[in-house]
Amino acid sequence: MNTRLDGVVKLLREKGSTNEIETLRKEVERLSGRNAHAEGSTGSVHAKNLDNDGLLARLLAEQDRMKVQLDEAIAAKKRLEAVEKEMSEVVQVRDEARAGAVKWQEEALRPGKRGCITLSTPAKTVTRPSGCTPLKSPVASVDLKRVADMHRLKVETIQEMRVREFNARREAEQELEKAKERIAQMEKR
Repeated sequence: MNTRLDGVVKLLREKGSTNEIETLRKEVERLSGRNAHAEGSTGSVHAKNLDNDGLLARLLAEQDRMKVQLDEAIAAKKRLEAVEKEMSEVVQVRDEARAGAVKWQEEALRPGKRGCITLSTPAKTVTRPSGCTPLKSPVASVDLKRVADMHRLKVETIQEMRVREFNARREAEQELEKAKERIAQMEKR
């Protein structure tokens, strides 16, 4: 409770300007001095009551304003705590995701694993343009059209083999069905 009151006092000191406080203190002293001098007359008592009522009204208004500020400060503190909690949860999830990604990468890069994926970048080689024309490579030139034709022939041959295999399998299944029907007819007789 004391810590809350200390916080309120601190807020009030920060919020309230020193001029207002000094003005209020001077007014209280002035009213106290007037009270000592004018104690005998009823008119001054009435004026004193009016001044005290005005002072009391201002003090109550100030107290209400301070309560509103305190409530706003408490609400802001609660919102801040909620945001900090949410942020810590997000950071924790991010860290877990990073750890999972590192674990996955280590597993993927593990040597000897079937289907090992190597995720490395090629080494950068620096080449300088030479001052002379490069020589032709001694490798025999390749006829790309001929290679493409050979590839096409291989593909067609493989497709034909698959069609023949499929047809043979289908015919064998049909013969098996016919044999089953014959056996079923013979058993009925």
